[in-house]
Amino acid sequence: MPHVADQWLVGSLAGALAICIVLALAMRRYAAGAGKRAAVFQIFILAASVVLLLAWTLLKQPRTERGEKETRPEWKLVGESITEGISGLAWTGNAGGGAGFLAVHDNKQPGQRRLSHIQRDARGQIEVRPLTWKSEPLPVDLEAICRIPGHTSAFLALTSKGALYRFTFDVSTSEITADSAPLGVPNAAEERQFESFDVQHVGAATVACWAERGDKDAAGVIFCSAVDLATLTFGEPQPLEVRAPWPTAHTRHVSDLRLLTNGTIIAASASDPGDDGPFAGAVYVAGSLHTAGDSLQLVPALTPSRLFTTTTRKIEALELVPGADGGMLLGSDDENRGAAVLFTW
Repeated sequence: MPHVADQWLVGSLAGALAICIVLALAMRRYAAGAGKRAAVFQIFILAASVVLLLAWTLLKQPRTERGEKETRPEWKLVGESITEGISGLAWTGNAGGGAGFLAVHDNKQPGQRRLSHIQRDARGQIEVRPLTWKSEPLPVDLEAICRIPGHTSAFLALTSKGALYRFTFDVSTSEITADSAPLGVPNAAEERQFESFDVQHVGAATVACWAERGDKDAAGVIFCSAVDLATLTFGEPQPLEVRAPWPTAHTRHVSDLRLLTNGTIIAASASDPGDDGPFAGAVYVAGSLHTAGDSLQLVPALTPSRLFTTTTRKIEALELVPGADGGMLLGSDDENRGAAVLFTW
């Protein structure tokens, strides 16, 4: 299909040619003595053609050439300190034209916030409400969160070492009710650096995916296994090594992920040179999951495709909201620079 600007150019040239033809006919009739009335009529037609061409040109040229700017998503600051960085996001639902999300923070000390609720209203205004985790033990270093499929208020949150917390969140009261004790993913260990977790129904299987972030020397590793959501028991994890296409320096290859119902695995990556940055991040297609009965097969992307890039933020949170009123939400943990979110809709 021709580019819009090319279509406008062709149409403009055609209109100009038509005007030239009308002008030539008017001059010919006038020179042949066809009379003043006929010549005036031809000139009137010429003037009307000019007006129509100008109007058509204004309406049909690309909008950006008419001075209208495209709307681009912008990062919105939601925290100003190192304890407010966002490590994971989970959708809590839409209401009144707005959308709500739970955000986890990777804090480790008593008295530091573990969760916040981020609400964006229909006008795009953002409100952040700190939440209190009242249950014991207190999570240490929460790095990921997801909503349990089929539930509107039940969530799972993972720490960097693999402890898994199941809890409910009441939007109306901001109350968090956690299970009495955390469980864990099968390969939880003190030396791990997990930064991702998601659960999804893929075909007839219910699958959990989590990932070790990797670094400049080691690839990230995505693990997937069948999971029983009633008991939170896992099958044997299947690993998939991935290297992010970008950033290429101080790289965390998987800083968050989402598993789609068709098996596609979308991942975030980040560059983290230290608490003062400079930071960068990307979102890319990491691979896909195929199911056959109880069998899971992970297939890497032959050439991981970048879907989004930032040169200013350390992306550590990725959430996908379905439907016409949804899109992709990203969250950053920018250490001493605080935290920001970006809505693509």
